[in-house]
Amino acid sequence: MFKYARKIIVLLCMACIAFCGCSDKEDVRTSDWSTNPPPAQKITETNKIREEYGIRQIKETWTFYGREFAAEKWKDERGYQCKRVHYDENRQTILYEQDCYYTGHTYPSPDVDAGTTWEFLSIVFDYTHKRFSTIPTTDNKEVISLLDPLEDRVTKFGYIGKTNEETLEIAEKILKMWGLKRL
Repeated sequence: MFKYARKIIVLLCMACIAFCGCSDKEDVRTSDWSTNPPPAQKITETNKIREEYGIRQIKETWTFYGREFAAEKWKDERGYQCKRVHYDENRQTILYEQDCYYTGHTYPSPDVDAGTTWEFLSIVFDYTHKRFSTIPTTDNKEVISLLDPLEDRVTKFGYIGKTNEETLEIAEKILKMWGLKRL
């Protein structure tokens, strides 16, 4: 019981860090809030890179929510935040991307004051190291147990396998359990 509770708390903390951003240099910069989407040509160019690495591409049906602190935020057709693209301070180089896959379900948060938490899977691609990591935010013990092979390899972006293939295989298993597809 304690093993799963500890994992849930760790997962929630990691999800908050990845989803809300880390408290580093990026957070102390002046806000660059904008609701102007990037030019279509830039999206096309970055989608080619995403395709090359196996990252979910920005779809024409998505809505650009906004940009702040050099991070673009995108929402899918359901209105869920589905992608965050984090750039360097000059907004020229992508540092990492976070794709979120929501189930539409909520569950009681381990923090009783927080109420409920959305169930989702975050898949992060770190461009610097060319590595995928994953963070499921759930109370589903079967999903949490899938992380056991990755338990000793936790990064600031989440759980990481020995290879990208191992990380994505576990992410795909989680998504399949939820009836979702990665790409």
